[in-house]
Amino acid sequence: MQLMERKKRLGARTGVVTLQVAAERSILKENVITCSYGTENNTNSGTPVATLTSDNNTLTVECGFEGQLQPSPESPLTALLCDAEDCTAVVNVTDVLLNFDETWLAVDKETGAAKLVVPKGGFPEKKKTIMLGCSLKNTPSGSRKDPDTTTVEKTHF
Repeated sequence: MQLMERKKRLGARTGVVTLQVAAERSILKENVITCSYGTENNTNSGTPVATLTSDNNTLTVECGFEGQLQPSPESPLTALLCDAEDCTAVVNVTDVLLNFDETWLAVDKETGAAKLVVPKGGFPEKKKTIMLGCSLKNTPSGSRKDPDTTTVEKTHF
């Protein structure tokens, strides 16, 4: 899967062609989101949505080596709380999942993938929607980084 946009120059001395390969869309399959980082492929209308229930209680967010958890890579226990129109308020996951225990969230140190497992008694009484996802890591100086290439996923509880 092509997770980032890439530009390559191909050719010989007499002719050069610049080939731009677009990143694929972020995908959600069996409650595993694989984030991609493209300027055109992750719009609000195309944001993957997962619904967690007591029977479907696991979500994994894979950011790849290019990405990091957002909104805060330093604190993977944060998310964006959504209302009917927007997802802007940064909240602790404990504000949404009141009985949250840190053992519910495992972050793989090598890949950065985060896996959330909510036990049957851990869901909120009222429906809540949060956004979890990835953003590009800081890139070395001289390389291109588009600050708008962010991927998120809405999660309903």
